[in-house]
Amino acid sequence: MEFSPNIASLIYGSDPPSLGDVSEDYIEGSKLHRRLSLIEVPGVHLLENAPWLVEATSSPRRSLDNRPHMSLPTPRVDESAMTLSTLFATRRSPEAFAFGRFTTQDLANWCWIAAGQTATVGGIYEGRTYPSGGALFPCDLFLALDAGPDWDAGTYLYQSSTHELVLMGREPITSVAETTPQAELFEYSAVVWIIVASLWRNRFKYGQRALRFTMIEAGHMAQNICLGVRTSGHEARCVGGYYDDELADLLHFDSLHEVPIYMIVSGIPATTSLT
Repeated sequence: MEFSPNIASLIYGSDPPSLGDVSEDYIEGSKLHRRLSLIEVPGVHLLENAPWLVEATSSPRRSLDNRPHMSLPTPRVDESAMTLSTLFATRRSPEAFAFGRFTTQDLANWCWIAAGQTATVGGIYEGRTYPSGGALFPCDLFLALDAGPDWDAGTYLYQSSTHELVLMGREPITSVAETTPQAELFEYSAVVWIIVASLWRNRFKYGQRALRFTMIEAGHMAQNICLGVRTSGHEARCVGGYYDDELADLLHFDSLHEVPIYMIVSGIPATTSLT
């Protein structure tokens, strides 16, 4: 029998994990047990007996009527442009981007593929292009754009229910790039996508397990972005390394209850890697 090498010293150094190891404690603390569900996921049972709470949690839309809104055209995705198998087989993460223009229609298509509303489920819940635990949608999609033919430079929130962009700040892509250790990657990029988690949206229902669902949801959305931009000849590179508090400050979040958890950079690829 072969054994994998003992790499504990590489993972933990000379100090093995104590009883207070955060990662191990979270895995244990977010487990679901058959006989403890009333305690572990109290909101599941609360929703069964509180119609007002069902209505209150059915729409994750932010109230931002006082900010400038940019309506997007109806998405028109050419289904014959690229088959699903081709999208999967040929996806690559660019090491750099080249200058290239894109249209408002492209932007509308990408946003809808990423997080667009597709239906109303059960007469009250929003259905989107990706699954969400309990249809609570704790993740919001933000975009950083440089000035274009129909929009100003800044950070925008995509509102799926109305298919529009809401201007949240005037920070260009370079400002977002500076919150990462690899700012050169963002040069000539078309869009920087930032997934922000509102951790309170699903925690009332799922307790400690909510964070698992939130992270999974962010992955669903990121995959949609990576594949969706390819319908217009663009590519995407996922970025997990950024200075958390600096990015949160840029987007005006507290970095505790509302947290940037994933970033994707997309544009015309200059070169590709095997990632």
